[in-house]
Amino acid sequence: MEPIGFSTSSIKFQREAAQAIESVGADDRLGIVHDTFQHALAGDAEIIVQHIRLVHISGVVGGSGVLTDSLDAQRVLVDENDRADTPGQVKSLLEAGYTGPFSYECTSPLIQNLSDPRAQIDASITYLRRLDPQ
Repeated sequence: MEPIGFSTSSIKFQREAAQAIESVGADDRLGIVHDTFQHALAGDAEIIVQHIRLVHISGVVGGSGVLTDSLDAQRVLVDENDRADTPGQVKSLLEAGYTGPFSYECTSPLIQNLSDPRAQIDASITYLRRLDPQ
């Protein structure tokens, strides 16, 4: 698995990954994990739904200016304070026909060390469900 979007990644954009998958005729065996944080880092304007098999979602709050790789450890549950436009990405995915699974990928110790994260996860899911175009 190759993360897309980090400055150290060999692949920065979904289009590059999609072309590689297509070039080896592996559309039925390989796919893209759309990571909302990495997608924001890359500044990738394109979402190639037909190749996406899983979406990792996380929010980035606090700070200002351009998102950087160093903020990876600050990935939290998504709410109205998200700086990575995760809600916009989720909405775009759904409107483009994505029907696959979503998974939280919160790397912040603040989230990982919650003794009972259920209420915060429920609040984040509720917030994101309001975006569903259906």
